[in-house]
Amino acid sequence: MLRSAYEAITNSRLGVFEKHDKRLAYRMDARDGTTAKPARVEKQSDGQLYLRILEEPKSSCIGGAAKLPRYEKRSRHPDKGESKVALKYSNRQLPQHGDSVRVRLNKGKVTQIESWDSNNQPGGDWKLGWVCVTGANIGGKQNERVFIQHSNDPTIKVTPEIRELWENLISDYQKNHEKDLKERNKKNQSPNQYLGDKPGETAWSRHIHDKDQLNLKEGILCYVELDPDCDQKRPHISDVIALQPVTISRRLYEQKPRDLLPESLYPPVDLSELSPADRVFGWVNQKHRKPKQSTSKANAYKGQLRIHSVECKTAKESAITSFEDSPLPLAILGEPKPAQTRFYTAADKQGTPMPDKEEKEYGYESKERGLRGRKVYPHHATQSEDYWDSSTDAQNQEYRRPNDERGSQNKSLKSWVSPKTEFTFDIDIINLSNVELGALLWLLKLPENHYHRLGGGKPLGFGSAAIEIIDTKLGTGQNWKTFYSSLTNTPPSNLNADELISTYRSTVESAYGKFFETVPFIQAFCRCARGFDDGVAIHYPWNPEAKGQRDPNGENFKWFGENEQGDRLSLPSLASGSSLPLNPRTQPKTNNQNQAAWKRSSETSKKIEEQKV
Repeated sequence: MLRSAYEAITNSRLGVFEKHDKRLAYRMDARDGTTAKPARVEKQSDGQLYLRILEEPKSSCIGGAAKLPRYEKRSRHPDKGESKVALKYSNRQLPQHGDSVRVRLNKGKVTQIESWDSNNQPGGDWKLGWVCVTGANIGGKQNERVFIQHSNDPTIKVTPEIRELWENLISDYQKNHEKDLKERNKKNQSPNQYLGDKPGETAWSRHIHDKDQLNLKEGILCYVELDPDCDQKRPHISDVIALQPVTISRRLYEQKPRDLLPESLYPPVDLSELSPADRVFGWVNQKHRKPKQSTSKANAYKGQLRIHSVECKTAKESAITSFEDSPLPLAILGEPKPAQTRFYTAADKQGTPMPDKEEKEYGYESKERGLRGRKVYPHHATQSEDYWDSSTDAQNQEYRRPNDERGSQNKSLKSWVSPKTEFTFDIDIINLSNVELGALLWLLKLPENHYHRLGGGKPLGFGSAAIEIIDTKLGTGQNWKTFYSSLTNTPPSNLNADELISTYRSTVESAYGKFFETVPFIQAFCRCARGFDDGVAIHYPWNPEAKGQRDPNGENFKWFGENEQGDRLSLPSLASGSSLPLNPRTQPKTNNQNQAAWKRSSETSKKIEEQKV
């Protein structure tokens, strides 16, 4: 808790910044259409992989892929009628994904299909191709595809850049659907099982659940998006814009999140790069990059701070509130969604919010963009006295799931630490500079009604902790030497805490050329610590379809969809205190005081703006 806060108020390097070295994906608008062409990955005589692009301009097939009858349009059967209506080989076997086949077509639709190999050359009006089966992933879907090959198909060599286009996208798909697949597995339901025509009930596409699709290798069937201005008959490597598993697919952003973070904020990889938080709390080299010029072979640094002797001062029977007999269901907790550019990316390296109305691609379109900052959870300042009373109505308690419904998506508590429970602990420090110690003391002496955030459930309001210093014994090395040499003097306390804090404040003012309270990362941290004073509740976005009521299923993602179709609002700065509307289609952004009409999204205040050191 102290380290994350200390990183923020000293603008130190990030202690943790992992798994942000891949390009993220966003959902394409189906109305935009696509000019993607079918392609197959093949190994040629030189042993290298190539993309074979299969579209023939004069072909009767739409986009170079023929329709292969496979499913009933309306079906509730787990195979979506595949066993009854699918077009099969003459031996009654069902064509499988990747099969080499010969087919007869009528107006772009397969009317006859047989397996094919080099010993079974077709003649007449037979055409060669490969079966592409993505699954019963759409309610009204009736056909799969056969990718048709031609004698003059152009090829493009697979480079690391092209491989990345595929592997980053499929990795993003599979990561985004981990929970969905686990949920099916718990119910002994296959990912390719068709359970209904609603989203989530249809079968999952092959690229979502098949680990073999993660690597771009020989035999992969995909779609290629080429630069529309290129020579379509002789495309070049640089003409490849995207590789995708289906025609209407997610699309990769141009830049990786890591590319938007100033290098001065990367986790350090050498002793010479340690920032204040690394020196005070310790450092281990995560080896994401190599230093430009190493000054030491050390890969770790022991922190100069130790916390010990933690003791609960509140009686045990009062300190713990138990729900053993009837566990308390919490609201569904969200997880980071860095692909939501309006909330995670910035217009510049200083964390300036993306302009409203911009396309979502704006946030990751250039290395000139930035990240919004450090993730934090503001104190919930507007709670009533009975807010944490579990016997009251759950509808008015944001931390509880509506109707106290328990499910696989939420956590349920058997106990918690009661409000106003008191703990004491000791902090030992050694070898700190006056500025480093002053910053730590400032954190430990925040003004009244300013809180740190500790433990789990912080988005729901849990873990607000006030800290005060009971006693200090601060001395220089010479003071402590004298004390231990004599064994009679009292422990030294010749360093004045307020003077040390003043040294830290003046150093920040000097570095940023502003009054301490107006330095952006200090202003944002203080807003986070004291919360908001407008009476508006903090919570995840609500499903606009719930019409002012909390959705027990926690379908917060629908707010983001409405936002993209509406005003396309971006996350306001934490320091501004602005709210986001419950329905982004119909209501303007405001700081309205009416809590009944407006709700603040916790996502609007999860970030601290940060400036480049």
